[in-house]
Amino acid sequence: MAKINQEKMKRAFSSRQFKMGMFQTILTVIVIAVIVILNMLVSKMNIMVDLSSDKKYSLTEESIMLVKELKDKVSLFYMYEEGSDVSDNNDIVKKVLDQYDSVGSNIALSSKDPQKLPQFATQYTDGKVKSEDVRSKDVIVVNETTKKVKHISAQDMVLEEQDPYSGAVIPKTLDVEGQVTAAIQSVTSEDSKTLYATTGHSEAALSASLSDILTKSNMIIESTRTDAKEGIPKDCDILMINAPMYDFSEFDMPNIQAYFENGGKALIFLYPKMEESAFPNLCKILNQYGLKLNPGYVFETTDHYLGRSPLEVNGMMNSHEITAEVTADKDIPFPLTKGMTMLNETRSTLTVEPLVSSSEESFSKMPVDNSDLEKKEGDVSGPFTLGAAVTDEYKDKKAQLIVFGTANVAADSNIMDGRYGNRSIVLNSVAWLNGRENSMLAIPQRSLENPTVDVPSDSRGMISFLLIGLLPAAILGFGFFIWYRRRKS
Repeated sequence: MAKINQEKMKRAFSSRQFKMGMFQTILTVIVIAVIVILNMLVSKMNIMVDLSSDKKYSLTEESIMLVKELKDKVSLFYMYEEGSDVSDNNDIVKKVLDQYDSVGSNIALSSKDPQKLPQFATQYTDGKVKSEDVRSKDVIVVNETTKKVKHISAQDMVLEEQDPYSGAVIPKTLDVEGQVTAAIQSVTSEDSKTLYATTGHSEAALSASLSDILTKSNMIIESTRTDAKEGIPKDCDILMINAPMYDFSEFDMPNIQAYFENGGKALIFLYPKMEESAFPNLCKILNQYGLKLNPGYVFETTDHYLGRSPLEVNGMMNSHEITAEVTADKDIPFPLTKGMTMLNETRSTLTVEPLVSSSEESFSKMPVDNSDLEKKEGDVSGPFTLGAAVTDEYKDKKAQLIVFGTANVAADSNIMDGRYGNRSIVLNSVAWLNGRENSMLAIPQRSLENPTVDVPSDSRGMISFLLIGLLPAAILGFGFFIWYRRRKS
């Protein structure tokens, strides 16, 4: 009996089925071992493949070029508390920082424990970085040549919001590259510039995206009243007039005119509802610098507006250094905008250059109601200037103005959307006013939210039927067919 069992076992171990099973088992073990080893190697080598559609975890070409061209030695100190739990998003911060370290020879990344080295930040002390302000997951950027320092908090690199349904605080926006690249520019560039936004005329608040551009362009944002006895602040590099709802007064005008006569720079966004009769002083400033305001809003024809309304004007680019980076495939939304006309008769010291214009078919009017969208007799025919760059050089003074027909050109939706050229135009306008040949990089934030697809209500029933009913039934039917065929054979 034992001999028979031995024979059976021998035949079983030498059978083709056993050999095939053994081969598959060994192959499976080898594949698992290779995967484990590769995973360990990849972890050790810190290799990361960015599979996100918008490459939110990878450095842009602009940041890579900035780091490669650094002349000063720059140190990035990642304040990492040893033994602390690292969430996925904080780990992403480190992985983005590692990319800076790998692309440039003049930049170095190192980790510092703020608990073990509580006074670490004070060795760079100039009052800007204090040890009590530095926390775990923060970054300190240091120019080792000039000793200029920039502190970046973790909350500015991974922005969190409270979920309205669960109440949990979840990460919404990633801004590691934007903050670090801006900090590198700040510590390696000239001193910061100061922008003063006018107040006292119900000016529009700066959009979050516009504030982000200005801050990352190494600018300090302040506010000022233009009717103050002492005039515009002496350290004002750019005066911003952001869509005032009310006109400047006779007390404002002398200060503003004196500012321009002394070579002042201004970034002006017009209030879409402003009319010359209610804004004689602001219109006077525009006239003095070669621009005339047209009544009403700019309307476009079908081929030249975005969305569903002819008021959502898609601007047409003009050749200028400010618009040079905007490619032809980019739209330039100017929703609800005023139109301007460049005056023919101006003083010889004045140069007015259009940046963005409307089409030949555009027209300007003040609509009676929402249905009054067609051109009628008496409406002003285009094209209109929607954005202009003005230079006035007299003796040793050089005044410069950028004027846009609407503040909506710098709205969050138009600045953040990669399909539009608004971000480049606004960013380069700031650089032009600051006298820089190249604009400061202002890398946009990246959303961490997963995109969703909205299915039309009339299609949901059909899709549910296909996925829940027809597809499972087809799989079961195919399985039954295979089973029945094998049973027959």
